[in-house]
Amino acid sequence: MKHLLVVAAATVTLVPTSVSSARASAPSAAPAHASAASAQTARTAQTARTAQTARTARTARTGQTASSGVGGRGVVASGPARADGAVADDYPYRDGSWHESDPWSFYKRECVSFVAWRLNQRHGVPFTNHYKGAHWGNAATWPAAARATGVPVDHAAKAGAVAQWTTGRFGHVAYVARVDGGNVTLEEYNHTGTHRYDTRTIPSGQVENYIHIAN
Repeated sequence: MKHLLVVAAATVTLVPTSVSSARASAPSAAPAHASAASAQTARTAQTARTAQTARTARTARTGQTASSGVGGRGVVASGPARADGAVADDYPYRDGSWHESDPWSFYKRECVSFVAWRLNQRHGVPFTNHYKGAHWGNAATWPAAARATGVPVDHAAKAGAVAQWTTGRFGHVAYVARVDGGNVTLEEYNHTGTHRYDTRTIPSGQVENYIHIAN
């Protein structure tokens, strides 16, 4: 009877050992599974970060393009030098009152206002009625103001220059859009007293002075 009990005890002893080994070996797969899941999570996070970086770069480029457009004061735009001879009435105050002042301290739709607009818009010159500390005033006094501030005044026709006459009560100025041989194509406002845009091509020698504010 004692012998049987020993065998039974041995049997009982062997069973827990087998179960314990099974239980001990079972968790060994868990770290491998957890390691694979961690790697997948890391790859997913890296992919998300890469996609976010690409989106941010695209947004930055789009914003830069949108903000690089031509700007200025109100509807007044300025930009790089462009004496390309384009002729068009893009003056922003063509329907405004000539009794009102423009952003450059001239009266709207006057010849001086249009030329100030062209110098700012096409050449980026911050020209106003008080450019370089002088009072430019009416077109008739522009040569004196130019000479006082070191701006060249001569008889050499050049695209981008200001054509000027001292004739009449107030004189007249126009913008030289093109020079073709011995002729100049002018853009101007209020040439005939209508406060409207006009363009004409005349011999360059008919211009009294050329004022080179932008060139």
